[in-house]
This record gives sequence, C-alpha cells and structure tokens, in this order.
Amino acid sequence: MIKLSICLSDLPKEKITTAKNGKKYINLVMWENREVDKFGNTHSIQVNKKDKDEPTIYVGNGVDKSLVPASTEPAPNINNLGDDSGLPF
Repeated sequence: MIKLSICLSDLPKEKITTAKNGKKYINLVMWENREVDKFGNTHSIQVNKKDKDEPTIYVGNGVDKSLVPASTEPAPNINNLGDDSGLPF
C-alpha cells in the first residue's frame, strides 16, 4: 500500500476536466523515487503533461513503508546502565 498526500491548492484549474456525469477529474502521474527523501517519501506525484514543453507541476508525495529502510540508529544497550541506574539488581 502506498499512502499519498496531494496538495489540492497546487492543482491547476485549467487541467481539471468535467466528465459527462458532471464529476471533475485531473490526470496525475506517480513514480517511484530513486532514493527515499529526507521526509521518508518514496514516490512523487505531478500533473500529467500533454507535451514536454509544459512546466512540471509537482503536487504531492507518497510513502510505501515497505521501501523505507529501518532506522539505522543502534538500539539502546540495556546492559550498559552503569551504577547510577537506581535498580536494586
């Protein structure tokens, strides 16, 4: 599962189309990033471009927890509490 976050304020109104049923749609493209970014995002989302000369409009990110590496911080060493731990044993 990939959780997405899309900034609705950044969606260009001219790219939103209305279907025959009256519902509004926008075409988006999502891809997997080469690296997980500093916020833990694994995917990026942009408005679909009809030609390559259109500006790129990024509107969100996604996180696939299965692609985020586990924390690299070492686990605390419970055997190294020292004499001031206050424990009776």
